[in-house]
Amino acid sequence: AERQLLTDFSVGINYTFRKYNNLYTTLFEKHPGQGDYYTSADYVPLLCTAAAGCGSGPSAVSQGQQRLAGGTFTLKDPITGAVITTFTTNVVPVYQLAPSVPVPTYRVLTTRPGYSQKFNGLEVTATKRLSHNWMFRANVSYSDYKENCGGNAFANPTPAVNGDGRGSSAASSAGPVPCQTGQIAPQSAGSGAFGNDFINAKWALNLTGVYVFPWDINLGANFNARQGYPSPLRDQVTGARGGTINVLLNPVGDKRFDNVYELDLRLAKDFHLFHRVGMTLSGDLFNVPNKRTTLQRETLILLNESSRSAGWRLTELQSPRVWRLGARFNF
Repeated sequence: AERQLLTDFSVGINYTFRKYNNLYTTLFEKHPGQGDYYTSADYVPLLCTAAAGCGSGPSAVSQGQQRLAGGTFTLKDPITGAVITTFTTNVVPVYQLAPSVPVPTYRVLTTRPGYSQKFNGLEVTATKRLSHNWMFRANVSYSDYKENCGGNAFANPTPAVNGDGRGSSAASSAGPVPCQTGQIAPQSAGSGAFGNDFINAKWALNLTGVYVFPWDINLGANFNARQGYPSPLRDQVTGARGGTINVLLNPVGDKRFDNVYELDLRLAKDFHLFHRVGMTLSGDLFNVPNKRTTLQRETLILLNESSRSAGWRLTELQSPRVWRLGARFNF
């Protein structure tokens, strides 16, 4: 809905609700063509043994007890060995395929039973059209994107991240992973420089304005802000029957990187050279306050309850302040 309050000013509000059912996924059959899909009844606790390890600190268990993922992580300087930071994660019970059940092999593309997603979004806008030498536009949005799992929606009860290479529809989970209590946050890539981008910001804000000075001089500003993306901490657990699994240690969205703020400015001057020929000289300044917010860290921080050397390593920062000068000819 949009309402014009003045001749050059309007406000709007939009609400969006979506519910998704019968989404396609990959399930695993025990025998080809028989529809005997894996369920949580096919999984048993992964017990502490000499081969599997017994953890340390908060995840330490005795021989014969169920193994717990998570524990204490320590980040050290790779050159000096000095401790940079130490923190303790949640601990999560780990499950493995029962000895009498065949290892997942046969994949079937089908709809996911007992599974649904819900999205609720609210957006508020305000627009001041160009008049009296200035214009302004603002919008702010808030969203909530969650999933719901019934009893047959997953097999391996061990929590993992969808799309992390050992999460969604992987043999180690015999299909899709359990629903998270947090937000749905698609992973941008399974590997590479942007493998730790889990795309989800519950709120976002944008403010844009332009003022036209005499002699066709334009001053513009653009301000963007959003909630930091989730940082789902994980422990890579090996030794389980069925394969390696990256165990999720906290609900997606429970921990996040810092919020991101960026202010850009633009100054431009229009020239009219000849008939139908014009030129615009401009100067842009991006990230005016030179914020260097952390955008990504390696969130696979543990390997069998021990600190990974690559864990929590900084992988992406907000781009620094940048100047740009430009000229544009119009014919």
